[in-house]
Order: sequence, then structure tokens, then C-alpha cells
Amino acid sequence: MFRRQLRWYRQINYYSANRNESGWGRIQGGWLGLSLLIAIIVSLVFTFTVSRSSTLSVIKGRLHEVDGRLKAFKVDPQDENSPWNVILPIGQFNVTRAQQVGGWPMIVVTTTSPAAIEVLRLRDDPAAGWQPALQDEIDAVDALLAEPGFGQVRDQVRSDVGGGFSIMAFLANIMVGWLSLWITGAVLILLAQVFSAWWRYRARRRQWKLTGKGLCPGCGYDVSANPFGARCPECGKLLS
Repeated sequence: MFRRQLRWYRQINYYSANRNESGWGRIQGGWLGLSLLIAIIVSLVFTFTVSRSSTLSVIKGRLHEVDGRLKAFKVDPQDENSPWNVILPIGQFNVTRAQQVGGWPMIVVTTTSPAAIEVLRLRDDPAAGWQPALQDEIDAVDALLAEPGFGQVRDQVRSDVGGGFSIMAFLANIMVGWLSLWITGAVLILLAQVFSAWWRYRARRRQWKLTGKGLCPGCGYDVSANPFGARCPECGKLLS
């Protein structure tokens, strides 16, 4: 029994190794490698071209002149329309921390920018737009961030500067792109294979109809008087 099983496995290996691969099989195999190459190139391109920005946090405040010195006060984010203090403010400020990410569909590159301080001087120029802060305003906002309760925010502003690259997300991008491309291409190849089989069947069916009527399957010439196995006198096709 063992010898019979061994002989059976040898026959399977022999016929599998000597079987001629069809053209469609070669196309499928070629597309498998080509789709992987395309996925790698697309992932590399998207990593350095696709970019999305988002705001991490915003601190809104107002600038006042207290005892001859510029002082910053935080505005309650829950009540941005709260009334101004009794002392007339000389401006307002935003401290914004932002994050920029790149890559598709997974995020493979992340960069956190430092806080951008923008100040609007209401007293000097009420129509002025947001502009980079002057040194006095920077000192005032820094002093606010250094107060108790803001120390952690200040540390985050200073330490979040930098970026990083995720090799795992990059490989995930390649896998997602590869599977998407390969499945799409495999479906299209399968549809082309089905259409090709239908087209061949249609051509053979036409030949069978012509042969049944005594006509040449190649050109439709009347060959009913010609012997079996001869050639068509019109196109030279072998009659069978």
C-alpha cells in the first residue's frame, strides 16, 4: 500500500512539473510581481507628497497693560464672547500648536510644529491682521505659560518639535496598495479570460453551423461535393 501511494505521488509530481502553463497563468503571475512593484513606487510617492495638517491645541488670550507692564490673560475657550476686563486691552493673541502628517492611507510621517504666537495690537492699529509677535508680546505670553497650571503646556510646546517615520505604516501602505492592485487586476484578467473563451466558442459554433450546411468553415464556400479531408478550393482550409 505504501508503494502504491508513493507511486501515485510521483505521478502527480511528474504531470505537475511537465504541464504547460497557459498564457493566462503567465499573465496572472506577471501581474502579481508587477502590482507589488507599482505598490512600492506609489507608497514612496505618497509618503512625500500627501500632506495633511491638523491643529493640536489653541490658547486664546488678551494683552493688557498692568502697572506699566504688558501682561497676558487666557480667554476661557468655553466662553470666547465673555466681556472684556475693566482695563482696556491693547491686543489679543493666539498660541497654536499644529501637526502635519504624510502618507496614504496610513500615516507614515508625523511632524509636530512649535507653537506659533500671533498677536493683534488693537490700540496701535485696530484694522491690523494677525502678525508675528514682537518681543514684548512674546515675553508676556511666555510668562503666562510659565505660571502654575500652564507649565505642562509650556513643556509640550518646547518638546513636541520634531518628526518621525514609521516603517510599519509604510509596509502597511505597500500591502494595502498591493492587495488592491492585484485583486483589481485579477478580476480584470478573469473577465478577459471569460470573454476570450466566449469569443472562441462563438467562432467554433459558427464553424460547426457552416460545416453542417456543407460550407467551408473558413470562408463559407460550398464544399459539399468535396471529399472529407480535402482542402477548400477557395481559401485552402483543411476540411474536417
